[in-house]
Amino acid sequence: MTERALYAALAPSPQTSAYLKAVCRTWPDHLWAQVSVVCEEKESSEMARLRESFWEGAGEVEGTTSLDESVDMDAEELEEEEWEKEVVGSLESLADIPVEDGPPANNPYYISQLNIILDRMDSLLDAFAEGLQNGSYDPSSPESVISN
Repeated sequence: MTERALYAALAPSPQTSAYLKAVCRTWPDHLWAQVSVVCEEKESSEMARLRESFWEGAGEVEGTTSLDESVDMDAEELEEEEWEKEVVGSLESLADIPVEDGPPANNPYYISQLNIILDRMDSLLDAFAEGLQNGSYDPSSPESVISN
């Protein structure tokens, strides 16, 4: 199992993610694994697209555009939106992932980190301000739990 996890860490992908996630013990481990898989998958798909477009466009004259290119641009934008939704969904799943070692997923630091990664600073600051107003934070305890 450890050897498979090592190979999965060297070549993260959706196919190897089960082995990688099986050895994740802390929330940062899970975050690293999720981001590694998502980034590697995107990198692989973009490299494949570059190879295809390089060989397909070899005979074209520079500066010419076609109707097919505008359709391709719309398809690329749609694909990019779908990818972003998938990434956001996979990262949101980290909000309540069970961990074996260290603080739980609802640790204020991890909640803040996840909201920063997801570019949700406004909602993070609003939740914090609301918590301060209603007195749900203990000023003497840095470990008081932030609720989303």
